[in-house]
Amino acid sequence: MSIADLAKALDVPIETIIRSVGPLVINQPGLRPGTRSDILRRGAEGKGKVSDADVISMNPSFACQARKLKLPRPADEGAMQAAQDTAGVQKKFLLEAAIVRVMKARKSLELNLLQAEVARQVSSRFVPDFKMVKKLIEDLIQREYLMRDEDKANVFQYRA
Repeated sequence: MSIADLAKALDVPIETIIRSVGPLVINQPGLRPGTRSDILRRGAEGKGKVSDADVISMNPSFACQARKLKLPRPADEGAMQAAQDTAGVQKKFLLEAAIVRVMKARKSLELNLLQAEVARQVSSRFVPDFKMVKKLIEDLIQREYLMRDEDKANVFQYRA
């Protein structure tokens, strides 16, 4: 049965069928035997990604010794993008909080020392990007949490 016929029979969008059936058809190299994704077979013309014209059928030679078979989950790009965006926002807030904590304790600090101290504080969670730290410092200057020293441009002071 072709993917298009399957989508029509199930009354499900073709993209959903392709996303769900794809991991079951395409062999994923590097996996142990029995965990390979060859549960379904594709017609002779099938190479690469699954398309709506592909004809799929059960693979009678598929065998697995395990009692339970772990099927690969279909990739959901929207959910993955949302998770990455959420993680980016959380990292930003963690970095801002670390910058303010360090500056509140030290009152005045050079850029390199501030970046090192922020990296030390958040290193248990993630490795910070120093470009992002510098951007957040500039943002905190605009919001008047920090200010630059009048004599030295790379020294920042905490504003109470």
